[in-house]
Amino acid sequence: MPNYTYSISEMQEIINSHEFCLVDFWATWCQPCKHLNEILSELLPEFPMFHLMKIDISENIDLAQEYKIRSVPTILLFKNGILQQTILGMKKKDILQKIFSEITNKDS
Repeated sequence: MPNYTYSISEMQEIINSHEFCLVDFWATWCQPCKHLNEILSELLPEFPMFHLMKIDISENIDLAQEYKIRSVPTILLFKNGILQQTILGMKKKDILQKIFSEITNKDS
């Protein structure tokens, strides 16, 4: 997983510039994060409308604090710049698929 460092304003600009944005807060030491990454790699081709941002909390402490990330993995789903859903912890592929479909109004 590549490490990117964003400022709060850069992240907000990216979120606002995409209709759908999926922000995955993770950490290198987090085993559930690694498993979730595999699930997202399988699932996101079905949802190409999502712009994916992977945020390593160790490299982006300010963002983790700004978005009140208390545990990883945590996924934030935005639509038109507005937070639609927060997903805490590891979830099965079918549960994520249902949530993504509901947010994008895509039939599964």
